[in-house]
Amino acid sequence: MHTLHLYSRRGTGRESLVFILILALIAIWLYRNSGMGVFGRQMGVEIPAPGTAPSVGVNTAPVTSPVVTVEEPSIVSVEQRPVITADQQSDILGYSRVAVDSLNLRAHPGFQHKIISVLPGNWEVAILRQLHVTPNGEEWVEVLAETNQGWRKGWVIKRYLDFCNCPTY
Repeated sequence: MHTLHLYSRRGTGRESLVFILILALIAIWLYRNSGMGVFGRQMGVEIPAPGTAPSVGVNTAPVTSPVVTVEEPSIVSVEQRPVITADQQSDILGYSRVAVDSLNLRAHPGFQHKIISVLPGNWEVAILRQLHVTPNGEEWVEVLAETNQGWRKGWVIKRYLDFCNCPTY
């Protein structure tokens, strides 16, 4: 008999849960159907009907456009080649530009040699008389380039230069 008494108590717990759910549903129904008013209090923002809102005047100050003078440059800069000494000029066959984003200028032909400087893309170099072809077929050209350390002779791979007046082997 003791077990029957336990089951009857469980039923009472379920009934109270059902009662709470019913109250919640009624509260939701009242809220939706009462025009946003709950228990006599207005909960929302009242929006006036069109044409019934008070007009608001806005005063603005007159605006004048600013007067700005733009000066035209009097001297137009023209890109010129840096001055090369007569001794350096005698070895120059022509000029070319770096055709990649950056190009290593090396002390001697070959990847194993020290990098003297890194030349930026589109940087002009003077092509000198020497050409070196490595055993794997890479053509290295001696160039004269202006660097942060002044004019430097060095070697670059020929294929990374735009049209090149390069010496032939």
